Amino acid sequence: MKEININDIARKLGIAKSTVSKALNNRSDVGEKTKASVRQLVEELNYAPNHFAQALNFRKSKLVGIIMHDELRDEFFAQVVWVITVELQQHGYATIFASSQKSAIQEKTIIRDHVNRFMDGFILVPCAETDVQFVNDIISQGYKLVTVDNYVKGINAPFIGTDFATGSYLATKYLLDAGHRQIGHLAGPEWAASTKEHAKGYRKAYLDAGVEFSKALTINCEYDEADAKNKFMKLWGQNPEMTAIHCAGLAMTNGALSGIAELGLSVPNDISIIDYGSTSFISSINQKAAEIGQAASQALLDLIEGREVPCKFIIAPELVIRNSTRHINQP
Repeated sequence: MKEININDIARKLGIAKSTVSKALNNRSDVGEKTKASVRQLVEELNYAPNHFAQALNFRKSKLVGIIMHDELRDEFFAQVVWVITVELQQHGYATIFASSQKSAIQEKTIIRDHVNRFMDGFILVPCAETDVQFVNDIISQGYKLVTVDNYVKGINAPFIGTDFATGSYLATKYLLDAGHRQIGHLAGPEWAASTKEHAKGYRKAYLDAGVEFSKALTINCEYDEADAKNKFMKLWGQNPEMTAIHCAGLAMTNGALSGIAELGLSVPNDISIIDYGSTSFISSINQKAAEIGQAASQALLDLIEGREVPCKFIIAPELVIRNSTRHINQP
């Protein structure tokens, strides 16, 4: 039996081979009626496209690389990757996940490997020391790239992220309104652009409330549970009057909770806590991972299809109150 190929599909329908290819890839420049005819005949003939051959002929693989700066331990990033994968699958793309392990060298190695595989595009969460010139060189060669969550100045690609300043403002304002005055801030590392945004929101909430702000209540730490625990213990030792804390990420929250338990304290009776991105019992700032994943997917699809994409797309977070905070009385 003769193997069916794309030329047979085109000949039977009386259309160009390129039109068949576009219809199979759900391109917007092909009418729905034509797409339906192609899909029906493909199903009748049991035709399966040879994606490897397509990649060689057209430098198209229907593959997208998702490159994270870390493993998927954080529930926020796990959900972002899941949504991106589902969204792209609905448009005929498969995804390949890789982690740079916070290494700029590893990040470059992964990107080079993806380029050699004719990837149609990349969704990148840059690491701290991302080689901006290298990334821009890849983009200048025509490869499509979108960055997510960690904004790196100078990368010539759309950025999808959260309004970190507003999120920390909402968290701190809620605690101030609940009567807390000594509110610790377990902030992210100094190298992260988001850390400065968190600090802006935290300080603005104090300013708007007319409450004196103390730098001694803020401490930076890495996105690492052990480091976060050590920094929380230091912060508590310097501020034993602290009644609440706002953590900039899940690793910080877990570190703080470990320190709280070691001190024999309880949440929220002894200390209230609001973090960023948690979906457990902790009161939290919802970063809207699903929306970020959807926006990143759509931005990349638009780039691939040649449509214009905004240089920045910032998603407003929201405060979700659970069981880790309480109101206190002020004298």
